[in-house]
Amino acid sequence: MVNTDPAKMPISAGLTSLEGQFETNYPVMMAGSLIASLPVIVLYLFLQRHFVQGIAQSGTKGWAARGAEPHAGPNPRFQKGTT
Repeated sequence: MVNTDPAKMPISAGLTSLEGQFETNYPVMMAGSLIASLPVIVLYLFLQRHFVQGIAQSGTKGWAARGAEPHAGPNPRFQKGTT
């Protein structure tokens, strides 16, 4: 499906339409980029605590805290010569 209606284009496509063949209006493009990134920045500011907790829990210290080892070696059930 091809979207040719400028009112229904995503912001990234709208920003590329501001670029001309011979000149580009950089102040308008930078203002549009700022407006396009504001929702993501606001969302991160509200959920920053959850992002940091998720990153902290996914580190290598998480294995030791759960009492498991990241790699316990080969499984003896699948070694040759065992039944």
